[in-house]
Amino acid sequence: MNNYSAFDAQHTKGPFIVIARSFVIVYAIAAFLTKTGVFSPKERRSLVLFLVLSPLIFLLILYLSGKPHLDAADQTEANRK
Repeated sequence: MNNYSAFDAQHTKGPFIVIARSFVIVYAIAAFLTKTGVFSPKERRSLVLFLVLSPLIFLLILYLSGKPHLDAADQTEANRK
């Protein structure tokens, strides 16, 4: 048990971990609620849209935030030649 505590303490220090874990929890709850059939088809459609669009928006944010780093790496590589 001590090994897990040390591992968990090392990997929970960043704010992005907290954001990622909360996103996964919300996404899992939405997926579970969509499957249970508690909602009407109209309400279920909004959950399905969330399940489809949220990963796409997340990937877009990752791409846009990483693009300056990719551009800088390309310029560095071009300067070496």
